Amino acid sequence: ADYYAGLLSGGVSDYNNWNLTENGVTNANTSYITTKLTDLAIDWINEQSTPWFCWLAYNAPHTPLHVPPSNMHSQGELATDEASIEANPQPYYLAMMESLDFEIGRLMDNIPAEELENTIVIFIGDNGTIGSLIQAPYVANRSKGSLHQGGVHVPLIVSGAQVSRKGERDDNLVNATDLFATIAQMAGAPNTRYEDSHSFYKVLSNEETTEREYNY
Repeated sequence: ADYYAGLLSGGVSDYNNWNLTENGVTNANTSYITTKLTDLAIDWINEQSTPWFCWLAYNAPHTPLHVPPSNMHSQGELATDEASIEANPQPYYLAMMESLDFEIGRLMDNIPAEELENTIVIFIGDNGTIGSLIQAPYVANRSKGSLHQGGVHVPLIVSGAQVSRKGERDDNLVNATDLFATIAQMAGAPNTRYEDSHSFYKVLSNEETTEREYNY
């Protein structure tokens, strides 16, 4: 059955005090949100007895910048006052990225090995980093909110079942809309294209060129 748990808004004002909506019912939650979303995904996946699709959309790393639990990052002891964060935001952002990596690792560790072997994992970012936090070779005015590489070029990693290319980088053009046709083809749909969604499924096993000649 379809199931939804998460945010109705695009983000939170406090990672430890936010509103969780679960199948239409909203309640205040005081768990660290990156951990809570992972727990919800683990619980739901482990309840499934038939093929499943889980879309896990974290809000990290995103403002408000803060210090995640210490076991999730390697940035050391960081002050928690706003003045310190504003004076040097970079380690807080890095710590939040590490916390995301930590929780995704925990998610993978809690999927039974046999099931994980038959699972395709897709990781994608949603947009570029904000100007005050972006790192070289990108610059502040070519970051989130711009149409430059620092604003629109995001990580995309695909691994697991049906992926025979291991540890390789690919420079084919891919748009986020392409996930729809690609996932459908993974599930057995015959079409490689639907509206502005072009499947890149064949690239996962062969060094081929995608159908996409340009990105909007």
